[in-house]
Amino acid sequence: MKLICLHLHFNLYLQCPLHFYYKYIERLKEEESAEALLQNNDFGTILHGTLEQIYKEMRPQKAIKGDFDVTETLLDYWIKSPLEFKNQVRAQYELLLKAKGEVRADISSYDAYNIEIISQYVRNVLELDSQISPFYYHSSEENRELAIRINDDTEVFFKGIIDRVDQINDLGLRLVDYKTGSDELSAFDLLKIDENPKKYKAIIQILLLLRDVYVR
Repeated sequence: MKLICLHLHFNLYLQCPLHFYYKYIERLKEEESAEALLQNNDFGTILHGTLEQIYKEMRPQKAIKGDFDVTETLLDYWIKSPLEFKNQVRAQYELLLKAKGEVRADISSYDAYNIEIISQYVRNVLELDSQISPFYYHSSEENRELAIRINDDTEVFFKGIIDRVDQINDLGLRLVDYKTGSDELSAFDLLKIDENPKKYKAIIQILLLLRDVYVR
């Protein structure tokens, strides 16, 4: 038997197997609110799209397969050009609204506030990247699939997306996962993960990513 599960789906299964069953097996959907408010995952979608586009614009035209060196100079240009990356955020914001079927004549004050908040997240990521530069940019939004055999009859396939893969000098690969929320990153007892799986979802994700890199 072959089961396919995204790491986020797995977190939901640990939190509530019944919720997992209704949502991903029966495909039942919750009623959407009429309010045109941005959801948590919408923030992530805009942030991911913005950073992917910024790094695409950094990439030299002659770069092969998207790989290129990211220097402090490249990053500083964007950090010191807030209007540039704010425009990128706005473009991604408008793409999301269009995908959700929301047509607006102009950006509202609520939208402008969200754009400002996400722009700060973008700036934070660029500043952190600048601190470890130079590094080699490998890829972004990379689809991955990891197979874990549970027993002789069952194999579970975890599917997910790695936000970004870098090479830092001779230290090895850096797997980047953009976060717009807070997550517990301290050590924990793996045998007690079912007591509070939501709290440790980031660590579960890290373990799956490490397993994926190990079997590459």
